Amino acid sequence: KFNELDTLTKEFKKDNEETRATTKGLSMALSVGIGERGNWGESSFESILNMSGLVEGVTYHSELVLTKSSKPLSRPDFTVMLADGSAIATDSKALLGPLVSLYDQAMETPNESQRNAAFGEIADNIWNAIMAKDGIKQREYPKMLEEHFGVEGPSFTLVFIPGDHILSMAYKNDKGRNTHGRQKVPLQEAAYLNGVLLATPTMVMALLTMIRAEWAAHKIDEDTKKIQDLAVELYDRHVRFGN
Repeated sequence: KFNELDTLTKEFKKDNEETRATTKGLSMALSVGIGERGNWGESSFESILNMSGLVEGVTYHSELVLTKSSKPLSRPDFTVMLADGSAIATDSKALLGPLVSLYDQAMETPNESQRNAAFGEIADNIWNAIMAKDGIKQREYPKMLEEHFGVEGPSFTLVFIPGDHILSMAYKNDKGRNTHGRQKVPLQEAAYLNGVLLATPTMVMALLTMIRAEWAAHKIDEDTKKIQDLAVELYDRHVRFGN
């Protein structure tokens, strides 16, 4: 029995060391620079794009350079095309700052008031990413897309945050923002008033599904017009043949 116990102890120690190594690796992965976190955001968003049925190069573009705009170096992470020729810009590098690390630290805080304050810091981080001098608002993606494609589209930039739980706790503990002459506006509304739509994976999937449906309806309309034109041409030819 002592031998069995000794074997189990060694196995437990080995498993514990492997778990610690895995946890350390995950912690490092989530605390890396903005580029690596951005790649995570991009890959997550692209996976949703693929599931939605949209086609790369046709109904969406990855890192399309808006050369025909007044900021010819503008390059949204993703540009989702709409059936009327307009487009929506998506920033999937929205984890500006250590949002994941902040969330993990907040969850580990035993005191409820301190934990809520930590979640409030996440809301501050998101707001700063929108309103900073080089933030999302200043990039003016909707205006640049209109100039590039020549068609006015939605007046917001879609900012993808690949974590429903992170955004949920940020909303819950946000103390409000002063914007557009209003006081203590909720973070979600304040972001939208400044041209940013904060979106979780669930929300993005719903939006992209609607866009795919719009494209399907547009294709039906196009095909119906072609059939109508062919029918008119066929009728004209029959009349000409009869004459």
